[in-house]
Amino acid sequence: MAEVHPILRIGIMLSVLMIGLAALSYAFPYGVSPADSPLTLYVGIALIAGGLWAFLPFRIRQSGERMPTFVAILLVGLIMRGSMFASIPVLEDDSYRYLWDGAVTANGLDPYKYAPAEAAPQALFDTPDSSADTPDLAALKTLASEHAEPHSRINYPFVSTIYPPFAQATFAAAHVIDPFGLNGWRAVLLAADLVALFLLLKLLRSYRRPPISITLYWWNPLVVLQGFGAGHMDIPVAPFLVAAFLLARSQRIWLAGLALAGGAAIKLWPILLFPIFARPLLKEPLKLMLVGASFGLAILLLLLPQLLHVLGPEAGLNAYASEWRTHAFLFAILEDITFAPFDNAGQLARLAVAVFLITLTAYLAL
Repeated sequence: MAEVHPILRIGIMLSVLMIGLAALSYAFPYGVSPADSPLTLYVGIALIAGGLWAFLPFRIRQSGERMPTFVAILLVGLIMRGSMFASIPVLEDDSYRYLWDGAVTANGLDPYKYAPAEAAPQALFDTPDSSADTPDLAALKTLASEHAEPHSRINYPFVSTIYPPFAQATFAAAHVIDPFGLNGWRAVLLAADLVALFLLLKLLRSYRRPPISITLYWWNPLVVLQGFGAGHMDIPVAPFLVAAFLLARSQRIWLAGLALAGGAAIKLWPILLFPIFARPLLKEPLKLMLVGASFGLAILLLLLPQLLHVLGPEAGLNAYASEWRTHAFLFAILEDITFAPFDNAGQLARLAVAVFLITLTAYLAL
């Protein structure tokens, strides 16, 4: 019997751990308190998986020319992801918003116009008299009543969605595959992940890096657990980002900017990368202005459906930018300690973060 390659052994152990975490996820039904769940065991197993993954770079360097076949590498990653299709989210509820947004969009309705609470039954929320409903709101209320359980679990139901239009397209695709089913969403994530895998292989080849390095992404427990297990919507950004790197690698900065704009139409943060990608054009001011203008126009057009509602008090993006805490540790220090003496501590903390990110981006670009 042939000896199993050391790198493949790590992959097999990671697969077993992911299967174990998928089984353990059922000890975390919706609404369970962390104190009443085996959270320590779950985190411990996840940490072991992370430790194994962190050992991969050393194994890759020690392996020389003898590597596992690509089919074996692909299969391990698919087993890890496939195990999550049999799991439930652990102490996470973001996916209910994705499922609702997908249903709204797939039914031809505007996910930015109404907050989920406006579609809720009178018994759950203090909503206006239904006799004054618009046709769209009436359709949303019907949708909510037919799927009361997932609708009632949407977090921050009093604000409309914060997710940009391309994200809405992925949610809608998931709804078409499996209405209000998490595995339909996971299928969309898997499709995006496979595209990212293919593009990453091309990027590795362009840098003359060994293809085995793809395991650092494809076997990453964080990608598997937070992407496929928790159902977070970061993975669809990956193909756009890797495509942008590939295009920039071949000096097609204009197209790289458009790829970044596509990523920003899923999650906004790739906008910050544009100055770094545009850096090679510093000696060509006219070309830099044209590429910058096309990037800005692409962002405007792709985000237009969301921007049309962004100033409304119920707009999710408005609430997210002005009120929510997105990092309860470092941001809390800024808001509760550094700027605590000021009445507008939250706004000052957000301004400080913005200045820091803009400064860091400019530094990296220059």
